Amino acid sequence: MWRVVKHPYDRGDDTKNGPLLFEKNGRQVEFSRKNRLIINLIGTTGSGKSTQGAMLARTYGIPHVSIGDLFRDALQSSSALGSLIKHQSKLGAVYSVNELCLGMVANRLIKPDCTNGFVLDGFPRTQIQGVVLTHTFLHPDDIHVPIFMDVADSIVLNRLVNRWYCKPCNRQIRQHDKVQIEDGCPTCKSPLVKREDDRSTDKIRENLCIFTQHRASIIESMQERDIVHILHLDDKISPDHIFQWICEIIDCTLDVQHSKKHTSSGEIPRTWAVKLSGQRRARST
Repeated sequence: MWRVVKHPYDRGDDTKNGPLLFEKNGRQVEFSRKNRLIINLIGTTGSGKSTQGAMLARTYGIPHVSIGDLFRDALQSSSALGSLIKHQSKLGAVYSVNELCLGMVANRLIKPDCTNGFVLDGFPRTQIQGVVLTHTFLHPDDIHVPIFMDVADSIVLNRLVNRWYCKPCNRQIRQHDKVQIEDGCPTCKSPLVKREDDRSTDKIRENLCIFTQHRASIIESMQERDIVHILHLDDKISPDHIFQWICEIIDCTLDVQHSKKHTSSGEIPRTWAVKLSGQRRARST
């Protein structure tokens, strides 16, 4: 597996603008502001994106950019943007409002910690957002790895109904965590609360329905530029197992990147092309 051997935030200076360097078996791949590493986790709320995003960010040395967190942070602020999001939330699925979502994402991606890459979580949510990502937000030489986390609506509904949240720790508590809700957060003992969108099964179903309407067009917009890796998941598969599969996809992508840099033609070897094609049905072992 490719591992981070040099990270700009390890430099100990104030510029923090050096490259991000990966190494595997004596081979190296470098990422910088001209060719960023972008891992894109696509899927509905409750599909497991945030869990995987945090793990991937730690492993690959790039920030976890959660669209849900961006909206929640703005909503909790006293800003005009927060008031606008609160108003829109009452009208419908706020993530599908393209102007709001695109503006917040663009503002986050220009931050210095995103210079060499990032893990994108929850974007795009519409075809228009996908087109803007592909043609505007992504640079020509960026390595973009879109991974669609496909989970049945019935499973997502059960997850969200049983999901709680600790505000001080910014931590989600799920059914598989086996925490006694009345005991509070296992870390800080603060009371656990429900997120607004998780309080009503009707609201959850509405959001799932809206995402389903955009599903095919989102994938199509991503396929204009990159292969979309689709993982068909269920509750029998552990987060660690899913993480292993995602890392295998990224590992193969970095192999391809290294190979393209070190072949005279610049073409992807046929063996790697085979590994990167098609869908993958994730199953428990």
